[in-house]
Amino acid sequence: MAGTPYGNHAYALGEDREGRQLRLVAVPQAAARELGEEFARIDPWKEYGIPAKILSSFLAKERDGRYRLLITANETTAGIVVVTVPWLFGPYLHFLGLLPQFQNSGIGSSVMTWFEAEAGGQFRNLWICVSEFNDRAVRFYERFGYMRVAKLEGLVIDDRSEFLLRKRV
Repeated sequence: MAGTPYGNHAYALGEDREGRQLRLVAVPQAAARELGEEFARIDPWKEYGIPAKILSSFLAKERDGRYRLLITANETTAGIVVVTVPWLFGPYLHFLGLLPQFQNSGIGSSVMTWFEAEAGGQFRNLWICVSEFNDRAVRFYERFGYMRVAKLEGLVIDDRSEFLLRKRV
């Protein structure tokens, strides 16, 4: 719903390092299906063997308190972000995925800046869960001041662990 943190259907994020205009927009069903197929082929989702059908369903499914926004660069699909709010006295960055050709261009940083700004001082905590083996993602979130508060062994599959990260605001 409009006026609720993360509930708007469009946000302007500025530009990435290549000068592309970045926006967050409502997720069309077809885009959710396509992105599910794309993300099933890249880590961490590939590492876990999560089928494209499951990812597509998650990315397409509307649910109260779960906000899904397509990330675009010059109106080209670059990725998707899913935020669940409220979750433990704050928003939870449930999913942030960028297609490989859009990684390392500043888009992820723009999304994180938006994620924190949208909270608007209304919450006590910001939350993220990241795969322990995903070193790049762990370093990325820690650069934004997120701290490891728990290690969740076997959360997704038995022989892998996740880190629950929190940033107090």
